[in-house]
Amino acid sequence: MSQSLVKNSQPHPMQGMAAVTTQQLRKLCEIQSLSVEPENSAFLTEVRNLAAQAEECIAEQEARIHHLESLTSTDELTGLLNRRGFMDGLNRALQSARRYEEEGVLSFIDLDGFKTINDTYGHPAGDMVLRRVGELLLSNIRKTDLVARLGGDEYAVLFIHAVKQVGRKRAEILRHILNNSTLTYGDASIPIRASIGSADYNGWSLPEELLRKADRAMYRQKHRRARNLSLISQRDN
Repeated sequence: MSQSLVKNSQPHPMQGMAAVTTQQLRKLCEIQSLSVEPENSAFLTEVRNLAAQAEECIAEQEARIHHLESLTSTDELTGLLNRRGFMDGLNRALQSARRYEEEGVLSFIDLDGFKTINDTYGHPAGDMVLRRVGELLLSNIRKTDLVARLGGDEYAVLFIHAVKQVGRKRAEILRHILNNSTLTYGDASIPIRASIGSADYNGWSLPEELLRKADRAMYRQKHRRARNLSLISQRDN
């Protein structure tokens, strides 16, 4: 997965202290070994072994801490950022935009007819659709962009360092990719359909308001699409 899931995580103070202590033990052993008496060599060897064990234990603890931290910002089903992780990234992007006068675009994505997929094929099929959408989004953005599953069948993409025209064009490309994709589930071919709404941001944008703007734009597109489909159906009849 190219996208970093956990950023700017700070190590626990005790981790650093413990690491320094084991390093000091090793250094002390090296110094003492230069003039060690034969009867003390076994003691120094034991100290070195203890220091090595302590370093291994610290490394395991740091790995567990990193894993637990990633769980707080990662969607378990898709491996994308969750709402919390996305909001953290959005806040960082807005701070950078304020400092360096940058622009960007936030796109809000909602799947169309997802309840029907669950009702027709079952929740396992629905989960596969959600994962497939995550894969499609992640594989069609830049490494500097952010993508998240906010919950249910809602996703968000943050096009960082993108002027309005460029960001909205990328969002339209994503909409085209999603709406021309299918998922094979057993003998069935399940079409993926999605509506996308976008909102531009700058250094003075507020995160929650930006999300609301993109959400409203998405619903406008969803309603237009439903109305167009209804007109086509009436015409065909």
